[in-house]
Amino acid sequence: MPTAPTELFRLDPATLLEQFQQSLPILMFGANGRLTPFCFAIMLLICAVLYLRRRPGEGFWRWVFPRKVYSGSSFWIDVKLMLLSSILRAFGLFALVGFAPLITLALQDALAGDSAPDSTWAPLLIAATLLVVTDFNGYWVHRVSHQWKRIWPFHAVHHSAEQLNPFTVARKHPVYTLIVSFTGGILVGVTQGLLLGLVIGRIDFTTILGVNLFYYIFNVTGANLRHTHIWLSYGRILEHILISPAQHQVHHSIDPRHFNKNFGEVLAIWDWMFGSLYIPAGREELVFGLADGTGKLAPQIHGTFTEALVEPFRTAFLAKKGKPLAVPPRSGFLR
Repeated sequence: MPTAPTELFRLDPATLLEQFQQSLPILMFGANGRLTPFCFAIMLLICAVLYLRRRPGEGFWRWVFPRKVYSGSSFWIDVKLMLLSSILRAFGLFALVGFAPLITLALQDALAGDSAPDSTWAPLLIAATLLVVTDFNGYWVHRVSHQWKRIWPFHAVHHSAEQLNPFTVARKHPVYTLIVSFTGGILVGVTQGLLLGLVIGRIDFTTILGVNLFYYIFNVTGANLRHTHIWLSYGRILEHILISPAQHQVHHSIDPRHFNKNFGEVLAIWDWMFGSLYIPAGREELVFGLADGTGKLAPQIHGTFTEALVEPFRTAFLAKKGKPLAVPPRSGFLR
């Protein structure tokens, strides 16, 4: 496993290289486990079922992996950003802000004390409760990233993908990953700590991490299709509760009807509660990328790997100077 970030600078280059080589196979296909071979296999199984039902009139592999998606520059930028994030993660950069469970336990101890009784809640119920808390915070972090003009330029890298594929989940600027990890870590850690310290009672560290089981199940059962051209809807009733692949594709759409819709990660109830839920009545033809307020596709400002890394800094600086952004957020600025 990687060395703690505070110890990295005391290691010699050979040791750093060895740790990187050990970590990379695990970290390369992170993104909450979506890009693991097992998740890809399940995705192909789901695609096979959809293919047999829809009979699209072309070969299976060509239908699942169309040339226009996987031969274009958008795909290769996705891959390069994924590799960069994997390298940074392997060297422990994002571990610096992955502290939500530590905040949770510290706040729980402060509120409940070492002598507090252990929780009598079932572990599965605790994990489900913590999932709800985590997903609630994730919804608001995502929504604010669309509305705050100092963060939007970094999140816009993800939305600038004009062809979606499973690797688009990792099309994220490293600064955006740091921002989300930091703010999300604090919010999740504090809210979970309050919940455990005041309501549930003391639990162990492994129970807190058990919430990952729910995310893993969600990812296995179709999350890779969220960033593809393959439409998969859960139906009107279930899409009030869970975000389907089709709903997330709508989130990436440049159609003004879809602006500021479906911010949820797992649960759709937050979008339902706060007025951002969009449930398609049927299959919709979508165009992906960045657009102006009228839905007109904007010029590609992240057309190369270098532009994807550099442009957000330039745009964020302009935002601080009060100048208009090349592609404004899809709703009013919070500040």
